[in-house]
Amino acid sequence: MNRDEILAKSRAENAAEDERGRLIKLESASVSRCAFFILFCLLKIFVPLDDMGDAALNLLFFGGVFSQFTYQAIKQKSVGDGICSVISACFTLYSIFSLFSALGLP
Repeated sequence: MNRDEILAKSRAENAAEDERGRLIKLESASVSRCAFFILFCLLKIFVPLDDMGDAALNLLFFGGVFSQFTYQAIKQKSVGDGICSVISACFTLYSIFSLFSALGLP
């Protein structure tokens, strides 16, 4: 395989997205998670919620974090994101059960 064939193959593999595009996606996911966390903390501190509202807010937050970490763990094949995905899955399941309890479901 000569140089031109290697370059053509590399261009074909990276046609959909280059390294800069992947970096921008990762940075935007990180900024999004931080903004979501700040909003979550502000709502928890300053907005009085009953049990159902608190459980729904927790489910919204941890479900969103779980989906982001799971996507990144699969896409980037990252062990750290996989561990964070498992941890956030546990919190998501706890939030689901809390919401069911607040609704009076068994």
